[in-house]
Amino acid sequence: MREGEPTRDRKNIDEYEREKLERTLKDIELTLALGKNYLAMVESADRQGIQLERKTRFDRLRMPNELMGPGGKLYEGIMELQGMFMGGQTEIAHQMTQEQARDIKFTE
Repeated sequence: MREGEPTRDRKNIDEYEREKLERTLKDIELTLALGKNYLAMVESADRQGIQLERKTRFDRLRMPNELMGPGGKLYEGIMELQGMFMGGQTEIAHQMTQEQARDIKFTE
């Protein structure tokens, strides 16, 4: 086999690993949708002059050591996951020619 020649008989990622990645992305997409829907409901209440009695507070959400703040569990997990994806993309990019890379269909 020559360098750069496609290898259609083997996969670069097994089904179990793909399943884990897809489940992780679905969890992130659901979290994003829930957050956007929450904001849409708050904005609707604001437009209509409805004063909400909120029991769920987000004022500390991004403070240090809180859920999404520096040192927070979710923040650190997201940063690690982003690093894994960026590192993986860099590894792949170094193994492809520019012509091969043109075939990539990025989502955003």
